[in-house]
Amino acid sequence: MQPAAGVNPNMQRDFTTLPGMKMWNGIPYHDFRRAWFSALIVALGSIFQEGWTLIQVARDQDVGGPAQGGTAGQIASSNNRNIRLFHAVLNYIDPNCDLYRRVWTTFNNDGRGLYNYLWVYGHLPYTRREITGMEAEWKDASISALKIPHDKQTVFKWKSWVVTEGEKRNKNLGEIRDKFLEGFPESFNIVVIPERNSTANGGAGNYVHPANYPAHYPDHLAGNPHPNAGEPDMDALASNFNITWVDYIIRGLIKAAPKGSAYQVEEEKDETDNDAEPEASQILAVDGDEYICKISADSITADTVCVSCGGRGHVSRLDGQTCLTTTLGIKIPREELEKTTYPSGITFPKFKFNRTGAARASTSSRQRLPARPKTRTSSGYRSSDDKKMKNRVRVAVQEPEPPQAPESNSEDDDQEASHDIQLAVDLDNIHIQ
Repeated sequence: MQPAAGVNPNMQRDFTTLPGMKMWNGIPYHDFRRAWFSALIVALGSIFQEGWTLIQVARDQDVGGPAQGGTAGQIASSNNRNIRLFHAVLNYIDPNCDLYRRVWTTFNNDGRGLYNYLWVYGHLPYTRREITGMEAEWKDASISALKIPHDKQTVFKWKSWVVTEGEKRNKNLGEIRDKFLEGFPESFNIVVIPERNSTANGGAGNYVHPANYPAHYPDHLAGNPHPNAGEPDMDALASNFNITWVDYIIRGLIKAAPKGSAYQVEEEKDETDNDAEPEASQILAVDGDEYICKISADSITADTVCVSCGGRGHVSRLDGQTCLTTTLGIKIPREELEKTTYPSGITFPKFKFNRTGAARASTSSRQRLPARPKTRTSSGYRSSDDKKMKNRVRVAVQEPEPPQAPESNSEDDDQEASHDIQLAVDLDNIHIQ
């Protein structure tokens, strides 16, 4: 190893400054070696003293170091670099943590010792349960599951995730390649399937590492045997796939995810709220428009009538699952649904749409919600232009059947009233009840 010549030794100013480094609180963590320690290696490689970088000092590669030996002057110079290495590394450990105080008293200005100690101390292995969870995440991962946007960088972002996470899980290149191919959408199968079924290179596919490092690698590697020769080359595979992927996007065969789509926005989940009540709602079709009315899930019984299909014991939507009739795209006219008869006095739910202060609003004067997908809010569902409409869909509940008075002569009216669902929607000055 030869020293670098003609480099500013940086002896006084910023003596312990390492570019790009962040303070570490001294607590071990899983990705310590990939994150903080990797940044430390790069930073030490950018600092020179007397022609040697601090990373060379840390690895005992400089002349005068314990493994190299040298004259008395060279040994003294190496000792000075070692002291600087110690203080430069310690400068990025929180002085309030116990690790800082311990290494200050234990290593006695030994930068090489501190460097090797932190490599072991900072690394936190995964527990058995964490590994099980990571395997489940690996199994379910895909471009869609990770919400990676469909754009010109998709292939490389997906490759980076697969390689990085695969290395964490000690996956070999064959397993990493299989996961990479598995994660693309079905619209890209015309490219994925031929590569997946390829028997080239012993089943490793069409893109593998060469027997020797190519000429564009560093001089000490170029032409030398490649340790992964014959195994999948993920960079070459991703580069080849990217050509077709970008072409498909330009031709509209793979559409880029629009802003606000599920591919770009990751919904926060409260993992502690495991007992949250399922969301239930009825989908009401009125004059060609749809109104979504939330109801209480625990109010659903065998007497509950679905307003989408007329069936009993369920509603239009429950906890993300939609009535099968609606899912299949089958629409039953509302006038037919209202004529459905049920035993035990159960009737199809009726809704009355009234203007504020009026008995009933006419079709021409009643303002309707836009016929477009609704998004859920804390108070119900709203369309994307809710700032203009200011509509709120409140929770609708089915009123309990009142006790029937003995003198009543209108049994039909009582039954109808007992099964009405009250729907309230504020549309500026319009009130639907």
